[in-house]
Formats: sequence, C-alpha cells, structure tokens
Amino acid sequence: MNNNSREMTSLDIAEITGKRHGHVKRDIQKMFHALNLGTPKFGYVPKNRQNQGVTAYSLDEDLTFSLISKYSVQMHQAVTKRWQELEALDVKF
Repeated sequence: MNNNSREMTSLDIAEITGKRHGHVKRDIQKMFHALNLGTPKFGYVPKNRQNQGVTAYSLDEDLTFSLISKYSVQMHQAVTKRWQELEALDVKF
C-alpha cells in the first residue's frame, strides 16, 4: 500500500459491520484470490489485548468498497458513512 493513501483495516470493517474478524479476513482472502492479488502487501500483524499478534489486512478505499459490495445494504451504508466521516476530518486510517 502507498503510505499516502487512505486505508481501512479488516479490524475496522469487522467492528463497523458487526461481523467477526475471522469472517471479514476470509472474505478479504476470497476477494484477493478473485482479483488475483497477493496478500502479503496488504497484511500486517497488530497486537490484540492479550499482546498477541493477530493477522489483519489494510485496504484502500477501492478494495474496501469491493469487499463490502457483497455485504448487506446496512453494513455497506455503515462503512460508507465511516469513510465519509474520516474524509471530512482528513484523517489517515
């Protein structure tokens, strides 16, 4: 990912949509496979509350919307609103 681009993590998407992080990661992996993208450039390992590494993904806006296009209308709207809020604040995710 370009460090200057906006990004949303799989953890953020799971929290916003109410989906389990494992399910979001599975959906991301399926999307990467369908788009013939490699996952290493998108993956990272943040620490959880138990100070253990957890595999997560960081997606740009295009990939985020590609991912959530298959989710429910309510989940899609929640993520869209979050992108708009962050863009209005000009905050890097």
